[in-house]
Amino acid sequence: MKARIGLAKICVLGAVLSSAAWASTGALAQAGGSATGANAFDDGLPTSAVWPANTPPAGAAPIVGKAAPAPAPSWWTHGVIEAGGRDYLNDPQNGGQKLLGGQSLSSYYEYSDERPGPFGNFDIAFGTSDGVYQVEIGGVNVGYRDQTYFLDYSKAGEQYFSFIWDQTPHLYSSNALSPYWLIGNIENLQGPTLSTVLPWTIGIDRDTAAASYRWTPGSDWDFNLDYSRMTRTGTQPTQVGEGATTTIATPTQVMKPVDDTTQNYGSKGEYVGSSPWGGRYVLSVGYDGSQYQDRWSNFVVQGNLPSAAAKYAYVSTWPSNQANAFSSTLTADLPWQSRYAGTLSYTMMTQNAAFPQMSPVANPYVLAAPNLDGDINTLLSNNVVTTKIASDLTAKTSFRYYDFKNNTPTLGADATESGTGSIDKNAASAAVTVNSLSMAYIKTNIGEALNWRPSKEWNLGAAYGFERYDWTRADADVTNENSGKVFADWKPWTWLTSRASTEFSVRRYENYDYYNYVGNFQWSLFSPYVGDYANSERQFYLDNRQLWKANYSLDVVVLPNVTITPWTKYQDANYGVDPLNQQGLQDQKSWDFGVDGVYVVSPDLSFMASYSRMSMAEVEYGSTQVNGSLAGPYYYNPGNQTITNESNVVNTFVTAVKYTPIPGKLDTELRYTAAHGVDDLYLLATTAATAVPSTGGQFPENKTWFQRLDATATYKFDPQQVAALGWKGDIKAKLHYTWESNSESNWANDPLAFNNYTAPAGLWLGWYNPNYNVQMLSASLIASW
Repeated sequence: MKARIGLAKICVLGAVLSSAAWASTGALAQAGGSATGANAFDDGLPTSAVWPANTPPAGAAPIVGKAAPAPAPSWWTHGVIEAGGRDYLNDPQNGGQKLLGGQSLSSYYEYSDERPGPFGNFDIAFGTSDGVYQVEIGGVNVGYRDQTYFLDYSKAGEQYFSFIWDQTPHLYSSNALSPYWLIGNIENLQGPTLSTVLPWTIGIDRDTAAASYRWTPGSDWDFNLDYSRMTRTGTQPTQVGEGATTTIATPTQVMKPVDDTTQNYGSKGEYVGSSPWGGRYVLSVGYDGSQYQDRWSNFVVQGNLPSAAAKYAYVSTWPSNQANAFSSTLTADLPWQSRYAGTLSYTMMTQNAAFPQMSPVANPYVLAAPNLDGDINTLLSNNVVTTKIASDLTAKTSFRYYDFKNNTPTLGADATESGTGSIDKNAASAAVTVNSLSMAYIKTNIGEALNWRPSKEWNLGAAYGFERYDWTRADADVTNENSGKVFADWKPWTWLTSRASTEFSVRRYENYDYYNYVGNFQWSLFSPYVGDYANSERQFYLDNRQLWKANYSLDVVVLPNVTITPWTKYQDANYGVDPLNQQGLQDQKSWDFGVDGVYVVSPDLSFMASYSRMSMAEVEYGSTQVNGSLAGPYYYNPGNQTITNESNVVNTFVTAVKYTPIPGKLDTELRYTAAHGVDDLYLLATTAATAVPSTGGQFPENKTWFQRLDATATYKFDPQQVAALGWKGDIKAKLHYTWESNSESNWANDPLAFNNYTAPAGLWLGWYNPNYNVQMLSASLIASW
């Protein structure tokens, strides 16, 4: 949030501009004589007729008294206040349905609230001239739903305090259509025939208050405290499934209530000392805690199908939970030009929220336990030793151990295909026990890196890394990965800098067996004929992989005041899925490149341009699964194979011009951004793994086209004229024009609009509409001192 505030330091609240700068002067005390009518020195000693006023007699002993008090420090103030108004120059459509080609402002205002109307921003700072005390307060977009206020106070070298209050909206839609009316946590139909359909606004307001305090009582000690509280209120789009049987589920989109609070708090103490061998060390110990609380444990949705209008669905929300973490960090100078940095932390995460009832009707689903009794503890030990082997050669050795220990007990639930609350995955009507999975893992990393600087022109390096995962309740038991990296920086001249790096890694699992590691445990009737998915399926985070990365960039000053920076990145992740007997992601490639250029013609004129192209392509193999019953196992069917090819390309262009036609008075800036993205999806079907693809083909392309133009002019009024008006500072007038447009076509989302409830059609909110076209002009006055 503070970074956002820093960008708005020129802004400020209020329509009233003060006619004088803030000022504060301290009066110096005057000392008086101790005898009535006597003339006195500033130290208060009396005089006599023998002693001329304010002059001691010749040869007299020096007068001893208190020194004159130091003058009280003066205060300085700086500030910026901006007040103005903004309005549309066009009449942007709002509330249109995507299906009908309409536009909406939902995406334009997704995370902001720069609506037409008056606006104001401010930033005021004051402190003492000796630099000891300083206070800064500010506000951004005051009075709107994305407003921010902050306060910073410091006493140099001793105390530091910061406070921030921020509102951030997340608007999903301002024109969703639904026959449901959300009352508390209950979605009620407005009529039995769904004839009453109203537009709804779906979105969340985030309110965050955060404070931090730092105390440094001496050069050796440092203490920190921090606290934040975020509340979210509003609604989110979600959906439930309805149907007369377990094999038919008609989607029904509804508004999910959101009313939760997240609190984070922490403390840390740090001490700087000296080791017996004369080195320096820094030891810190800290605590961090977090609590999440949801007002609703579930929400209720009334059935909308004619056969289910009197039924209700209980839908769980995120459960309340908490975490507590303790950590310590040590950095220390070691003998032999070495340095150690280590962290040790332990985190305890618990979740004990009561399970909500799944259905209020007769024969409800029987809960396996009253609550999850979730308990996860993590232990982290991270250690790095850096050694300067020679004046031009440095080595770094690292060891990291992370234990994600899941102590959550296994819960078993019984269900059959017939009856309310069925969770049976089989086609047969037999009782099945489903056991929950408490996944856990241990991650170990070992690394060694060398950095060599043979000359001021070259910087070379190489690194080796090893990573091991020991998995619990995952499809693989162990994965091991070895990686190597080399890089080179070359700067032969002041006008040329070249940077290159490449990295290659190989990951291999030791044993991959979904049936024995997961399936047999999770499903009581597995044994081992029926699984949730086929053993031939591969999870990309566990599968064998060869990963290659390469990066290159070049900074070139081609002409005086002209800098060009071309760059490129390439990555290829090959998972080696065998299309004859395996399914999953086989290969994923990405190639990004671009060029940035800056031309500074003069202090009053400069140009900037940037172009980048980011592309990604991946190939996945799949097939139909047969014998998904007690009669036999799920297995890979090469006779009905699918090959999915997906590619994404995004081209982005940015250009800007800064020009000062009247130095010291008029500044202008023009900035244009354009981004065009295309997503291609090919789904090919074959009759055999080695056959030519049969019927099938390309889905329609998904395209996104975003454009934004900003034109700004700032005029500074004559300082003498401003001073004649009584203002001790600067006054500027600012004019800002913005054009922003977004257009997106998506074959999967475009047809979704409100529909009737006749099966098998779904009930849609029609909430997603990212298309808009906005032109806005804002004008403001900026007063600063």
